Amino acid sequence: METIYDHNPTPEELLNLTGGMSKEEYVTNWMYSKEHSLLDITLLYESRNDETTAKKYRDLIPDLYQQHTWGLDNVAIAE
Repeated sequence: METIYDHNPTPEELLNLTGGMSKEEYVTNWMYSKEHSLLDITLLYESRNDETTAKKYRDLIPDLYQQHTWGLDNVAIAE
């Protein structure tokens, strides 16, 4: 699965996006879906002001990205 670690993040970018987790910690403890991994890649490219690449990834997860912008991407909904 593609992660932000495949996009040569700087230590500062990793700190901002993962809290400084190693790739192993990120994959086993944080990244709970392919979609959330794509969201992190989108946010990485947005932070780099690379709108072309950010849009490429954002277009793969439009609903999750919208939830993120609304602050709903980590909300648990009771059934």
